[in-house]
Amino acid sequence: MWLSTFRSRRRTALIGLLLLCLAKGTWLSVKFLRWYQERKRQRSLCDPTFGKAGIVYSPERIAESWEDFLDALGFLRSSPIRQHVRQLFSREDLEEQLQGLFDALSGGQPALDKGSFLNFSSKIRGQVHVLLDMKTKIALLPPTVEDSQWIQQSFDAVFPPEAPLDRNAFPGVAKLVLLRRVVRTLIEYVGIEELKGGMAAPLVVDIAVELQTGQPFHLGTVAPSSAPSRSGERLDLIA
Repeated sequence: MWLSTFRSRRRTALIGLLLLCLAKGTWLSVKFLRWYQERKRQRSLCDPTFGKAGIVYSPERIAESWEDFLDALGFLRSSPIRQHVRQLFSREDLEEQLQGLFDALSGGQPALDKGSFLNFSSKIRGQVHVLLDMKTKIALLPPTVEDSQWIQQSFDAVFPPEAPLDRNAFPGVAKLVLLRRVVRTLIEYVGIEELKGGMAAPLVVDIAVELQTGQPFHLGTVAPSSAPSRSGERLDLIA
């Protein structure tokens, strides 16, 4: 009799222990899921300047972030300008230039900190003009206040020690930063809808990063005309 009672109590205790473990495991799973979601939210980057367009970049898509940027602004993937950017960004020599830029910015460190990245953003220089028409030349806009504030306040959360902005990740981020600067400049002077509709004439884009130690990055390219719009004419009017 006592043996039967002992076995029954032991069975009950084991079942209780099992349920406790399951409950604890569920609690830990929920806690981990919440932590993961919060960490993912912190590392997601809502575009500080184009936030009203609902542009959010994912750290898992760093190399494709420039595509996400153009998608959110409504640029067709089949547009000639976009195809030109895709071809330009796939060039091996551009990748090498960007890695050389990283080396100049990092000062030998394995990853960039927010100070180095702020230096990169603030030292971008360049101009855009209609091909063979220098009177249409306009300078690239400087970084926005929102961009600079984001670097100061959110850089460390998006690029923590376990996922730093290192030499491999930098080219993808740099392409986004450089493209944003050119597009923002053209939107300022031409308008987003006319820009998406296409340029009437080829555009020369000349962009560089000028550091105290020199000019480790310089790129010149000619973006093709893409539609019979008035964008080229409007660029002429602001010269």
